[in-house]
Amino acid sequence: MPPLQPLEFRDCVVDGPHFRSALQNHEKELKAHGKLVKGVYNNAERVFKAMDELRDALGSFAASLTAYCTANNASPPLSARSQEDSDKRGSAEVAETDDEVTIKTAFIEFAKIIHAVEDARSMMLTPFRPMILNEIQELRSEWLLGPKTDPKDFLKETTTFCQKLEKYLSVKQKERTPELDEQMLHDRQRFITRAFEHVTNIHEAEELKKSKFVQTISLFMQMMANFYHQAFEHFQDSQRQLSNINQAAQRSAANFRQISDETKELKEKLLKTPWEQVQSNDSAAFREGYLFIQVKKPVTTLWIKHFCTYSRDLRSLQVIPYTQGRSSDLIQESYSIKTCTRRSSETIDRRFCFDVEVDNRSTPLTLQAQSQADLLEWLRIMDGQEPLYADRFGLVQDNKVNPDTTHLNKLGMAFLRNVLEVIEENGLETQGIYRISGVRLKVTSLVRQAMNPPGLSKSVLSTYETHMLTSAVKHFVRNLDEPLVTFALHHEFLAAIKRNPSERVQEVSRLLNLLPRENQRALQLLMSHLAKVSAHSRVNSMTPSNLGIVFAPSVMRSPEETVAAIMNTKFASSVVELMIEHHATLFPSTDGDLLDTLPMPVKEPVPIEPVYSTPVLDSTTPSSRATRKT
Repeated sequence: MPPLQPLEFRDCVVDGPHFRSALQNHEKELKAHGKLVKGVYNNAERVFKAMDELRDALGSFAASLTAYCTANNASPPLSARSQEDSDKRGSAEVAETDDEVTIKTAFIEFAKIIHAVEDARSMMLTPFRPMILNEIQELRSEWLLGPKTDPKDFLKETTTFCQKLEKYLSVKQKERTPELDEQMLHDRQRFITRAFEHVTNIHEAEELKKSKFVQTISLFMQMMANFYHQAFEHFQDSQRQLSNINQAAQRSAANFRQISDETKELKEKLLKTPWEQVQSNDSAAFREGYLFIQVKKPVTTLWIKHFCTYSRDLRSLQVIPYTQGRSSDLIQESYSIKTCTRRSSETIDRRFCFDVEVDNRSTPLTLQAQSQADLLEWLRIMDGQEPLYADRFGLVQDNKVNPDTTHLNKLGMAFLRNVLEVIEENGLETQGIYRISGVRLKVTSLVRQAMNPPGLSKSVLSTYETHMLTSAVKHFVRNLDEPLVTFALHHEFLAAIKRNPSERVQEVSRLLNLLPRENQRALQLLMSHLAKVSAHSRVNSMTPSNLGIVFAPSVMRSPEETVAAIMNTKFASSVVELMIEHHATLFPSTDGDLLDTLPMPVKEPVPIEPVYSTPVLDSTTPSSRATRKT
């Protein structure tokens, strides 16, 4: 089966029908893989238990591996609605790295080797039995079919939270208390945290079923090679394939550690952000979330929960009656919004309500948000008439100044060249170079001094230890105002590494020529330096692959902060690795020095504790309308 789209933490907060559908697909896939892994486990046990049936057991084991790989390669049909939803939401196609392709087809290679040695003499395998079987059993029982990814617990918590939310929203205006609001906020935060944990466990299980499972079976294959002396030649012929598989699994595991760190950082950042703001993936143009719509009946009035999406550019509101955990046909209605007005507490006994006038309807729709902050967000995105709801985010963000931001001006390029030369003179054989970091405060202070005239000379830089200098290089590259591979070309570089291997170098070379000149020069300096570092990998343990993992999040920083962008780090690592290995071809020597053409910046004071104020704007002013467009 093809790889599924990663689950976004933001979608956990929105908790819409599309997220629930994607979550179910991931859970079904883990369950299917768990059953397949169970087949592999049972057949492996037969190998150890029945030496007299070894030939048949190994044949079944090889067949189960082939079945697992075939299931991975099978492409289930995508429904027309799923395709339409994917297109509307702009979901990027999920691709695979060379290592993942190698991992995916590894089991077929293993099966071929098993079939080749079926007639070889068996030997006692008891010492290895507990180790291998326990690893497979742990993957199946704890991750694929175990409590860490069990959908029943999360569904139960979802139902409990929805019941609490409905009960909370049914409280009358005069009955509200601060304790109720505080408890609702606590319950929501607890539910979001649990959702994040569930999604994280699913991502970890999906990675473990690739890298850890392959490594376990690789151990089994190596064990067979040691014991089947008569089949030694068969294994000898297969060593190259096994080596490629092991290296792919190790690189995949290293990439996973990097992805896990970035995912944890994103998760912690989102947990600190109010959930109402997390729902707005584009605070100026789009919002989605749950609203309760008032439906008047002859005898009573109902408030029906809907999942709503609104586009400011189209002034279009899409609503779907939906409650998490319940089956639904997902019947969608569309409204063209004319005006949006908050309902005062004197005109309705429910809180957080607002009216929208729509085309082809004589009476306005009355909608209820989930909290006061949620109400303000909906009023802002729908251009609520009260001046408080003017778009305030752009003004605050535009005024923020990051004192650690670096630039590819003459001063920055001189620092980069000097620090790389000092590292090359003194530290290329340092163990763990670029892997071990220096003290953060000292590194920040060093880069700030270097970025302010007159900068730092080579003689001054030579007084610092190697790990401090390498950390300064990473800090400089990571904090550039725009990454070395610019945002505009980010996705094109990722597409280039997904091409056939014979086309990658040529395509990356073409894209490099589209970068600004200073970016090309900085990349040339950095990649030439990293090639020298990797040339000493026997001593410093930093291969091009390891250096790619370290520098990819900085050199190819993504314009978005999403789980999908973090998952694409593995492709960015491959791009940096290719640049290091082919630096001589991609960065040919040129006459002249770019440093002489770059302007020296005027020294400006670095703000230590900037204080900002946010003006209240009227939504009818030209400046407010301009802010919204940005």
